[in-house]
Amino acid sequence: MKIKILPLLFLSMIVLSCDKTSDPVSSEREIFITKFDVEGFHKTYLPNFTLVRKRGRWREGREFLYEETGNEDNNFLIRVGIHSSKTKAQEIAEEFNSWCMIFPQEDTTGTLGIGERSWWMPDVVSPDTIGYIFIRSNLFILTDSHTYQDLLDLTRAIDADIINDAEYIEKSESLELPQILSVTTTKSILHEGESAQITVTASDPNNEPLEYVFDAGLFRGDNPENVFTMIASRNYVSEPFIGSHIYKFIVYNESNVISEEAELEIMISE
Repeated sequence: MKIKILPLLFLSMIVLSCDKTSDPVSSEREIFITKFDVEGFHKTYLPNFTLVRKRGRWREGREFLYEETGNEDNNFLIRVGIHSSKTKAQEIAEEFNSWCMIFPQEDTTGTLGIGERSWWMPDVVSPDTIGYIFIRSNLFILTDSHTYQDLLDLTRAIDADIINDAEYIEKSESLELPQILSVTTTKSILHEGESAQITVTASDPNNEPLEYVFDAGLFRGDNPENVFTMIASRNYVSEPFIGSHIYKFIVYNESNVISEEAELEIMISE
């Protein structure tokens, strides 16, 4: 579901209703993954590693980078995203694979032994595999490292933990997403050199802290977490410069559940 916010001269706003996701009644109801506690995963598998980066990486999932204590050359990256459905998670994976410059290859024979669908990522300068992607239910997982030994074994262990309900995994018959309630802008029509301030308002059904993520072309700077600046400059705005520009937003909660997208349209006028 994409929410498009139509422009007004000084203010653009859309209000969304709370959305609860569940599959239609069937002989086998889908079980949703509702939480992936990365701190719990870290303690279980990477006790000698330190978290050095945590950030949302657009729609596929939040990225966590770990380095081995005393050996920063040995690192491990995991990207985790809980989506509204299994179908959505697979769509996200296919979209990611279509533009990823590493050219992930799908495992159509089950050789990897991970996920309901899985891909391996070859190194572009060697015959080595440097990463894996898999979908399990509504969860997207990517693991990546040039240096971590037994990367596939660790990826398989993560998948087994999901199946076997490890302590850092939570599941339910329904899933409530964080919601973007509104997106407002101080101006929706700009001339070259002008700027607008965009504010995203969101909520979480469990009152978890939220991370606000945009796709491209905006600046946060010293603004609050949910406030962004758009500058009508040819240095920052894609061509054609004059005309309509769509900016997209999502939010993550601490459980790594990702909202649906919201869109804001800003016009640049001559």
